[in-house]
Amino acid sequence: MLFRRAVEDRLLIRDGGSRRNPRIIGSIDHAGGRAEVMITQHSNPLVSSPWVNCRAPWIRRSVDWHYMNFGRKDPRTQFCWVLDLEWREHFRKRIDAGEPAAILCEDAAHWMVEAMRLVLSRHWHGWELGIEEWPPEWEDYSHGDAGVNEYLERRCRAA
Repeated sequence: MLFRRAVEDRLLIRDGGSRRNPRIIGSIDHAGGRAEVMITQHSNPLVSSPWVNCRAPWIRRSVDWHYMNFGRKDPRTQFCWVLDLEWREHFRKRIDAGEPAAILCEDAAHWMVEAMRLVLSRHWHGWELGIEEWPPEWEDYSHGDAGVNEYLERRCRAA
């Protein structure tokens, strides 16, 4: 509930869902205006990053644009806006250090909304400017295991 409230404080909410329905529908401002997103939180959003989806016609629905489609038999789609391992480790350290849940949920909501603002802006620029491929200068992790390895290397260099 703390995470839901923190997210709702950052979005223009159309539907805040309920305890039974973990979805939040609201709008995020981005470089091209405002886009409606659907956020699905897991039972513990500090352990698993929320799923975020957007049905705007200018969204490039491909893995190369950090948008996942799970296949014909699974209708789920979502943005890849954070590496799950990075999310999990970030909050695990802070939970273990005893930080209050309210502060952690505020940080999680801020991280998610700002990351999605950036991803939506990039999709908008891609559509508006006719960019077909994700430009290499737009920082991101690679897909799948390669992205996990990049994160782990970055984490080791920082330690």
